[in-house]
Amino acid sequence: MPVNVLPRDSHGGTIGALRLLSPSALAFGATATTTVALGTPIVRISADIDTHFAFGTSPTAATTGHFLPAKLVEYVGIIPGDLFSVISATGAGAGALGTFYTSETI
Repeated sequence: MPVNVLPRDSHGGTIGALRLLSPSALAFGATATTTVALGTPIVRISADIDTHFAFGTSPTAATTGHFLPAKLVEYVGIIPGDLFSVISATGAGAGALGTFYTSETI
């Protein structure tokens, strides 16, 4: 497993920064859609519409799950191999309504 080595400022204090790796985008809508398995313990997520998400080995997103507001960036700790499942917060309409973005980090 990669080790996070944080950069240091001029006073020797660590700067909380992560290196972004392998970005991906997933179209989703009113039914739960699942990502591929992710391989790093911290993942950067965002979506272009209000979203509910779940994560784990076999997740299914529901409108009662974790809420991610549109265009907000969040960092989530996972177990490598976990997947994300996402669904539109409005649940309205058919087909893809938004895009869910993930970036693995080290």
